[in-house]
Amino acid sequence: MGMTVLALEPADRAAFDEAAADYFAVEKRWLEKARAAAEELPTRADRAQARQEVRAELARRRASGELIGNRSLMVAAGLRQVLAERGLAGDYEPVPPGTMSRGRPVGDTDRRHGHVRGEGGFKATLRLELPADLEEQLRRAVYWHTWEVIEQLRKWADKWGEAPEIRLQRAQAKGVPAVLAALAAVLAPRATRAALEERERLRAQIVTTGDLLREAVRAVAGGLAQEELPLDFTVREPDEEDFYRDALPDV
Repeated sequence: MGMTVLALEPADRAAFDEAAADYFAVEKRWLEKARAAAEELPTRADRAQARQEVRAELARRRASGELIGNRSLMVAAGLRQVLAERGLAGDYEPVPPGTMSRGRPVGDTDRRHGHVRGEGGFKATLRLELPADLEEQLRRAVYWHTWEVIEQLRKWADKWGEAPEIRLQRAQAKGVPAVLAALAAVLAPRATRAALEERERLRAQIVTTGDLLREAVRAVAGGLAQEELPLDFTVREPDEEDFYRDALPDV
């Protein structure tokens, strides 16, 4: 698993934190009841064994999504739901090496997120550590869902180039004299209205990993499509070997 820092709107982060408190509480109640049952066993050895099995059962329930007592687990559950709802949970070929950089994806602009260029973007963050298989599913789904659109945007850029102001900024950053940089920007071909409309149409089809993760955060805030989590937990009798494990609820 890798650490991800997700950029968010402050309102989305606040709504997520409010919902997260409920998921924390569900796991806490389950864990408190399980630990209390384990501590009722008569011998130290039995209690130690029970505590070990409580930890194992907690790990199993977390892995299955039945208990999601930390933020990363919550977002992972939300992401699985989002991928399924969007039809992106199927099998995909691996992403070709070198085709998904860590920089801003092609077609992703401030305006897509309702931000004004130069005024900063998302003001909140959330640190996540997703399961490796889910992270890979996310990357593959995004790549194969958008690669044709990205290729069209690249062809558009090859034909029309960047906006004059961007050309000017890049030339100045490279040390080109101001007069020459301005002249080059002015003489550069300008996209027609139809071409600009086509670019916006293509940009509207872009989906990024960040888009889906933010959608997952909002899914958590809105309430995940989960059944009520059971809080029962049965401990084994001291002299009945392996009864404790068999008596764990199959949920």
